[in-house]
Amino acid sequence: MSARSASDEEALQRALEVSRLAPAPTEALFGITVTDAVPGSLRVEQQIHSAGDANRPWGWIGPLADLTAGRSVLTHLTEDQSCRTVNLRLDFGGRLPRAGERVTAHGRVIDLSDDSALAASTLVGSDGTILAHCVGRFMIVSGAHAGSPKDELPQPTTEALEHLLGLRVLEKRPTALVLGVAPDRRLANSFDIMHGGVQFALADVSLRHVIAETTSLEAKHLDLAVSYHRPVHVSGETMTICAFVERQGRRIIVARIRARDSLDRLLFSAEGTFATSPSARDQGQ
Repeated sequence: MSARSASDEEALQRALEVSRLAPAPTEALFGITVTDAVPGSLRVEQQIHSAGDANRPWGWIGPLADLTAGRSVLTHLTEDQSCRTVNLRLDFGGRLPRAGERVTAHGRVIDLSDDSALAASTLVGSDGTILAHCVGRFMIVSGAHAGSPKDELPQPTTEALEHLLGLRVLEKRPTALVLGVAPDRRLANSFDIMHGGVQFALADVSLRHVIAETTSLEAKHLDLAVSYHRPVHVSGETMTICAFVERQGRRIIVARIRARDSLDRLLFSAEGTFATSPSARDQGQ
């Protein structure tokens, strides 16, 4: 039976099954819960922990965006199919996620073919503010979606994002930083490889670091697009992330990252756009 030939009743049953799938370690760690699903659409919530600073970096909601868009695709697929993230783009709203708030994401499928899907999710703060809009491309692959036993899932974290990810600076250059990270299984998806939302979070933190270190400017993050090239294993092996400023203009900064494994193979890449603050523009930056 193909993904498109199910009756309405079977489609609703499949959506219900998807909503009840066991979470991946990353989703448990980030406090993410699927609350509702219908064919082609999903509702997911994330409880942002209240410890630390008042605002949270955008990387905190990367796993939420990836899960909501990708799992919406899963509602259209058969039990022996799944999907993998090819690329993910988030355009950010007017404010950052806040400590202690519950963020709700609404996912939906835009287009579905035999081998790929286009899906989107809108992330909304507890006050109704749209925090971000996500669009992702997913490849449809063979293999059932797997989950983790509840007794093996991590508890929701209260760590700062940088500490949770384990990023450390290896080398500083005039317009670039080289960072290292050795991901463990807490950062895995249901296939025991790094969650696509974690790679988004790593890109977010790395880009913010390189702008702070190389430009000394206050900059507002406008968007972030991640491309996924190879699976990232969570065995504790160190990978390197090179973050660099590609262009620094008076109003806009464009920065990129490239993540590579110990064999120098490209794992994922990303590009982010930042707006400089009005005070920096007044100073002719």
